[in-house]
Amino acid sequence: MAPQPSANAVHLSPRQHQIVYLLAEGKSGKEIASALGLSPATVRTYLQRLYRRYGLQGRTHAVAVTLGAV
Repeated sequence: MAPQPSANAVHLSPRQHQIVYLLAEGKSGKEIASALGLSPATVRTYLQRLYRRYGLQGRTHAVAVTLGAV
């Protein structure tokens, strides 16, 4: 199993921070896209890049790691 990044090792862009915080609020991809004036495909791209870059397994894992719960 790949080592898990710590919250200190995760560096997010301002847009990625916005997306992760909206994920933490339980928003769907479509809701996030609407709130930020993006297309749902763009939100998916941001999330997929975040998952790949840090070896994350999904939305819950992304929120936990980036907000410091892991």
